[in-house]
Amino acid sequence: METDKQGPASGDVVHSQHLLALDGLRGVAALAVVVFHRRWFAPSGHLFDHAYLAVDFFFLLSGLVIDHAYRQQLQRRLSFGKYALKRVVRLYPLIIAGAVLGLPFVLLRSPHWHGLAAFPFAVAALPAPSSLVKIPFEINRPSWSLFFEMVASIVYGAYAFRLSAKRLAVIAGVAGCGLLTAIHLHGSIDVGAGYGDVGWGFFRVAFPFTIGVLLNRARLKYPTKGLPFVVVAALLLLSFAPNPLGSYEAAYVAVVTMIVYPSLIYASCGQQPTGLTATIAKAGAFISFPIYAIHYPVFSWVERLIHPQTGWPAIGLFVAVAIITAVVAGFADERARGWIGRQLHARSAGGLPNRSSGGR
Repeated sequence: METDKQGPASGDVVHSQHLLALDGLRGVAALAVVVFHRRWFAPSGHLFDHAYLAVDFFFLLSGLVIDHAYRQQLQRRLSFGKYALKRVVRLYPLIIAGAVLGLPFVLLRSPHWHGLAAFPFAVAALPAPSSLVKIPFEINRPSWSLFFEMVASIVYGAYAFRLSAKRLAVIAGVAGCGLLTAIHLHGSIDVGAGYGDVGWGFFRVAFPFTIGVLLNRARLKYPTKGLPFVVVAALLLLSFAPNPLGSYEAAYVAVVTMIVYPSLIYASCGQQPTGLTATIAKAGAFISFPIYAIHYPVFSWVERLIHPQTGWPAIGLFVAVAIITAVVAGFADERARGWIGRQLHARSAGGLPNRSSGGR
């Protein structure tokens, strides 16, 4: 079992056989986000209209996987500083890549020094001041959720990993009340990415992330055989479809994110995909974070250079581009993190990297 192998949100991949189904679901959700961000190219103009809920699904997965991967390490020997460094190394190469890809497009659209001034914030996945840009994460819009995920990761590594299940349940209850309040006020759970609702984003990440941690504790204490991966994946995709309840949008998103998604994740923990399903799950996990981190600016460039026409071929084009760029970015990310790891190891050992043996 590779409990520290990192690979949307959290980007962590655990290729543990008992959690492999979750890796696959991460890939399914990431591809749904790809379609959501260009759904207007579909003939009907609607496709996976609720795929923005994938963010809440990612937050749940992050809580479970981070607790699975780091809890024992933090309890035994891993310092908070080293833990935080691991999170930075895992997430930031692709966050920086997304910012670099997004900046030229923003400058072409609005040539102004404000875009350059906002770039350092995009590189750090931090909200830029409203005096610089129209929205906090304009250079690479999906990075808003990575900001909140990093906040949750820091709180976990600094303190929350020590908490008992009862105390975590209390935190989840308080955060859940805050999240329900946000849903009631806005009529949706789609909060956290704009200046007017960025504060509600802390409730949006706190509830699912904490529930994810609790699910990890629960799956160890109360193991389940769960549902087949194909069934769970189909239910997840179904939840991204246009709301069948019409005007009951707030109730729909509350039930899906606070009840259905935790249930789907728990039902997947006991699954042991094999053969082709296991291969697909690993592939989905490999491309999921690169897709999420860089697809938005890549799509902006595709539209500017190719000008695709509305229709299914356009949807296919965007999906293909997302997968291809994610594969390339994924391999580049692995090399980058490997190089960073060697530099850090050399520094901690008090020596210099061996240039002839991979120090480049």
